[in-house]
Amino acid sequence: MRALIMALSLGLVIATVPTVADSQGNCSFPGKGIGGGVTPGNGRSPGEFRGGVQCQDVEQLTYPDGSFDLVTSTEVFEHVPDDRRAFAEVYRVLRPGGRLVFTVPLMDAGPTLERAEIRYGRIVHLVTPEYHGDRLRGRGRVLAFRTYGPDILDRLRAAGFAASLERIDDPAHAIIDGRVVVGEKAAA
Repeated sequence: MRALIMALSLGLVIATVPTVADSQGNCSFPGKGIGGGVTPGNGRSPGEFRGGVQCQDVEQLTYPDGSFDLVTSTEVFEHVPDDRRAFAEVYRVLRPGGRLVFTVPLMDAGPTLERAEIRYGRIVHLVTPEYHGDRLRGRGRVLAFRTYGPDILDRLRAAGFAASLERIDDPAHAIIDGRVVVGEKAAA
């Protein structure tokens, strides 16, 4: 089984949403800010290794079609400017029968709240900005482009996935009413 694990600025990153790997192996693509894109001449391109970590832009993965059986992430897609493009890219790199398994902040009801978008290369806030933290940049430093509602499953279906929301209760690991989003690519 080949798995692709995506994270924001963690030392364990195999692929990342935004940014140039630093001494801890974190990647960044400054061209578009949070979420990917590469500024010409910054010396980094998606797919390059830095500090033993392969840097990727989830909106334009460098892997061939059908490369992975599993793609997983925790709290990443809300930070991707064009999540629909990212879901389509993940679908492309999954093998038939492969799965995307991930978590995002998820509202119980209502449609996804679009918080920001990129227009003409600039971030435009549609509502009051919301920032999350990560281990490298600290609290309140990573822009959330959206807060998902249950319609996240429709976004996955639009990319080609069979989609479901799984609930997990595991008090031994402090998980109470955990929600995991699962997308499956049809078997060949």
